[in-house]
Amino acid sequence: GENYANYVGNAYASGSDLFDLMSAHSRTMALTAMYGYCAEMTKLDHLDFEKPWWPEVMLDTATINDKLYFVTGDVSTNSIHQMYVMFYNKDMLKNYAELIEPSQHVDEGTWTMETLLTMTSGLYNDLNNNQKADKDDSFGFTSLNWHFDAIYYGCGMTMLEKDPDPTKLLKIADDWTSEKAITLGNTVGEWIKKGDAYLDSNNYANIFVNGRSLLVMARHHDIASKISEAGFKYGIVPMPKYDKDQEKHITCVGNPVSLYSIYALSKDTNRAAAVLECWASEAYRTTTPAVFETTFKLRLSETSTESRMYDLIRSGVTFDLCRFFNRQLSSMGSEWYKCATTAGNWASKSEALMKSVPAKLQDIADSFNKINN
Repeated sequence: GENYANYVGNAYASGSDLFDLMSAHSRTMALTAMYGYCAEMTKLDHLDFEKPWWPEVMLDTATINDKLYFVTGDVSTNSIHQMYVMFYNKDMLKNYAELIEPSQHVDEGTWTMETLLTMTSGLYNDLNNNQKADKDDSFGFTSLNWHFDAIYYGCGMTMLEKDPDPTKLLKIADDWTSEKAITLGNTVGEWIKKGDAYLDSNNYANIFVNGRSLLVMARHHDIASKISEAGFKYGIVPMPKYDKDQEKHITCVGNPVSLYSIYALSKDTNRAAAVLECWASEAYRTTTPAVFETTFKLRLSETSTESRMYDLIRSGVTFDLCRFFNRQLSSMGSEWYKCATTAGNWASKSEALMKSVPAKLQDIADSFNKINN
């Protein structure tokens, strides 16, 4: 990230107008914007953020001080490939008469954390009889630790909020230190400790694809890229809700989503804006239908139920500036999942972090307030 930002920074410092449009990993582009190398987009001609190729939720999240320095949406296929989902093994599900399909729970409003925990409970099987859980065994659920951000967001919480104070711009969300975050963290910790959820960063996807896990949680592409090897029927569902009272299912998007910006010293920022708008508009009409409608909702969906689930997953997409600025916040955004997946005490951990994070947030605010556009 620093290398990219420094490359752009060197061009900026020399007054070079070598490029017009920029795109990179979300955290890299956020850093580049923070240094002042990205044009403010809301005042430019041709960009129309009312159009469907710019997700409303992205714009609500990405504006800083009512200014916009980076965007994503249909312009990046990563915004679809990186959606967090849960795949499940329909054939394995049939072995447990008392379980109904997760998609049926979604339809009935009962796809919650409690349902997920109940469904995966007691399914561990030590297939190789070596008295320890490993990649050759069978599980109720498998994933890896940093995917658990998707559980946090899926339960309706955020990490950063806008601060109405123009000198501060951003503040820690109340959710982050809430009873809900503490309870959810404890629930996840117990689930993993009991052995119902197995974390294996190298093998979790293969364990599922090889038919040895009822459910897997991952960014869509991580499983979809291997699913053709699966010898079983599978379904897909969004992240579970915290409880039945939660209004809708919420979809976290993986960090490798690409953000797009216009270089501040572009020869013609309005021309660059016209190209970006055209690109996003064309992608909405051509690329997204090919990826989402044809590949996901037809080729990867066994029945119309899976197609419906895909629509639900995509309609629930969310973003959080905490994820984009995680490096500048001393990895604040990684702390909850690290604590939860190691059965740590989030109440005390978050209290300690509350002392160090505000100064980091102030550094980000100061950087953006220095940008003259």
